[in-house]
Amino acid sequence: MKAKLEKISFEQNHEHIDTQTLMDILIEASQEVAPKRTKRKAKHMNIWNDEIAIALKSNKKALYEWKLNGKPQDGPFKDQKKSTKAKLRGAQRREIALQRNMNMEEIMNAQFRDSKTFYKLVNSYRKRPSVQIEELIVGDETYTTPENILEGWKTL
Repeated sequence: MKAKLEKISFEQNHEHIDTQTLMDILIEASQEVAPKRTKRKAKHMNIWNDEIAIALKSNKKALYEWKLNGKPQDGPFKDQKKSTKAKLRGAQRREIALQRNMNMEEIMNAQFRDSKTFYKLVNSYRKRPSVQIEELIVGDETYTTPENILEGWKTL
């Protein structure tokens, strides 16, 4: 910046100073000094369906209207924003639960001689500590511990 300013002579006999040049220098200097914004990665949604798409669209619309009205901390715009956000999260939770149940059924319906598929599915659940197979029902017997579940699978 200093080098660019030195190129412009500021003698008093000059009546016209190129304001565009000065503005360009100031803009460039402010951009160099300003803190750099870190780019955040967008959240990738592993789940998606029409209900979530509709809820997301209405949530974005409600958020936009709330911002246009000065981000009030109470009132109808804030209430609408909160209700659409709750509907979106509810739709996401329902889809996650549906996928979890479908995966559980796939494990239960795996052929009893197809141990490779069974172990693949079980291990995929073990990678996520919050979701585990809690019980296996074989005939009249119910197996609840991981070791018993494996034993129950072998008895099929």
